[in-house]
Amino acid sequence: MIHVYKLLRGGDYRGDEVRFPARAKEGPNRLTPPVVVWHMTDLCNLRCRHCYAAGAKSPVMPYGEACSFLDKMAETNPPSILFSGGEPLARSDFFELLDYASTLPLRVSLSTNGTLIDASAARFLKKKGVGYVGVSMDGPEAVHDAFRGVRGAFGKTLAGVRNLKKAGVRVGLRFTMVRPLLSHVPDVMKIAEEMEVDRICFYHFIASGRGRFETDLPPARAEVRAELFRIFDWVDRGGKAPREVLTVGNFSDGILLLLQLAKRGDRRAESASNLLERSRGGRSGQGIVSVRWDGALFADQFSWNLPSLGHWSDIGKLPAEPPLADHRFKGRCGECGWLSLCRGNMRARAASSRGDLLDEDPGCVLLDEELDSDFLNGGLR
Repeated sequence: MIHVYKLLRGGDYRGDEVRFPARAKEGPNRLTPPVVVWHMTDLCNLRCRHCYAAGAKSPVMPYGEACSFLDKMAETNPPSILFSGGEPLARSDFFELLDYASTLPLRVSLSTNGTLIDASAARFLKKKGVGYVGVSMDGPEAVHDAFRGVRGAFGKTLAGVRNLKKAGVRVGLRFTMVRPLLSHVPDVMKIAEEMEVDRICFYHFIASGRGRFETDLPPARAEVRAELFRIFDWVDRGGKAPREVLTVGNFSDGILLLLQLAKRGDRRAESASNLLERSRGGRSGQGIVSVRWDGALFADQFSWNLPSLGHWSDIGKLPAEPPLADHRFKGRCGECGWLSLCRGNMRARAASSRGDLLDEDPGCVLLDEELDSDFLNGGLR
């Protein structure tokens, strides 16, 4: 994640210890445990065009094993465990599992489409200590419903957000930057302002699941850059933007912002550079892991078509550094002077688009001339 608001406007935020991690006490080469994304079900009541979980058919771990998994998570002590899916509330024992998790020393958050969160569910989430709920949003009503494949989804999602806010749960919006939706970035910004959400995350597209077969979804670099500059300007102006504005799934965003600041001689460039160094770029399989509903462990939720890292019980055995930490990358990534900041970006996107984990990440937003870290009169290292 690139915390655009923090880079531009400073401040301390919930989750800073995850985005800008410190070394663990056990030794200089050990890091804190990873954030765990638990895809607790393959069920969903919507049919989103870009869904990474669609098509991954495998048995769902039963309630007893799910409780054992949560016990293991409490023992491992991750910074956060994110209940995801599919749609997590579509799992019949969701509330029982959340109730069980609340008895353990776990920091729980939730990723949802929001349509199943009525007032009672929102109050339950608050009572059981869910720290944050991220709700997917694609644009205005007609656009959202068409992309989600179900008429009426937009209204139910907005109702879910309102219920969460009324219950006192921290809530944010999540928007994926695919080509058919890019023109609706301003619409989603306006919705975030009007609903006064706590956070908004702009996700970069990674072709996985159903999205692998949707050829019109990947945007061009120029299109994404234009919207990123819009997001940067929105945050820099202040106004009604949420105090947490982040981009997700593309660490070159931070470098693009750094270059923008440095080009105009903005003194914030130095602090931005320091924060980006602390974030350590792409850390799939180290800073974050994905546990699928069948118990399989992956580097992230976009890597399910790649070999797994084992079973959920293997989380404590992960290496201190990601498998590709030696940076033996090809193409633009292999030539990039900013590799120490992004660490190869998202390998799942390279594998999906190029068929090779070590190939360049086609989602990088930097121009060829910006790949040289000496691009700005001696560079920023």
